[in-house]
Amino acid sequence: MALSFAIGVFISITPTFGFHTILALIIAFVFKLNKVSLLVGTLLNNPWTTVFVYAIAYKIGAVLLNAKLNIANNFTLDYLLHKGFHIYLITWLGSLMLALPISVFFYIIVKFALEKRRKNKVNEIA
Repeated sequence: MALSFAIGVFISITPTFGFHTILALIIAFVFKLNKVSLLVGTLLNNPWTTVFVYAIAYKIGAVLLNAKLNIANNFTLDYLLHKGFHIYLITWLGSLMLALPISVFFYIIVKFALEKRRKNKVNEIA
């Protein structure tokens, strides 16, 4: 369950907005993972957090690639049509760098919580 949740968190941080659920279900079926845990993990990045997560991911990617694209000052349709793919690639790289430590963090937290719950159940029975 912890691995499924962590993979869901990883998926939620990638810039595949609108396809998180579909990707999670495909991965769950292919690798026989816990579907509910994986889907709940994808909810980490939601409409309330998306702008912040992708802005941070873009910034990380831009720093790593030393990109000079300035979308804040050039946020026009024409600019996005010409530079959109570059912006998307920068955001992808940044999201991968962001998703890895965050998903590992959640894996550890969920695994710890599940083990503690399991110990408590064993102690209640004994």
